[in-house]
Amino acid sequence: RYQYRNTPSKTFAHFCDFCTLGATHVLLVSGTGRKRKLDTVRCLQQLQATPGVQKPPALGVCFNPYFPDPVAAEAERQRLRQKLQTRMPTHVWLQFGSDVGALAQGLEYLSDLRSQMAAEVQVVGSLFIPSPTLLTRMRARPWNGVF
Repeated sequence: RYQYRNTPSKTFAHFCDFCTLGATHVLLVSGTGRKRKLDTVRCLQQLQATPGVQKPPALGVCFNPYFPDPVAAEAERQRLRQKLQTRMPTHVWLQFGSDVGALAQGLEYLSDLRSQMAAEVQVVGSLFIPSPTLLTRMRARPWNGVF
């Protein structure tokens, strides 16, 4: 969202230039809401399909297993499948949340997907330990997509 450069081709070229700067790992994030013409899935597909692009650093993608709406949850699973089908990501970052059941289902889906695709990706999680100040802010203005 913040690195968008007016057109998908300029944004992709900017990303490719960034990959030459020496970063060892890059996390690609589309964010929530309406997707741009060059989101994470399309960027990975374009990287895969573009001959002569320098090999990018280790690429991570995001997966949010916590969507309470079944339609949104299925769309997120399909986006993860599309990301992994490119064979470009080396790791999957899990959104943090508090629904242990949804996390278990998401991890099971990810495990099945990795087996089906013979994808060797690392799974990365995080633990959120907020300060009292941040908790107060979150009650007033919660983050979008965090359940």
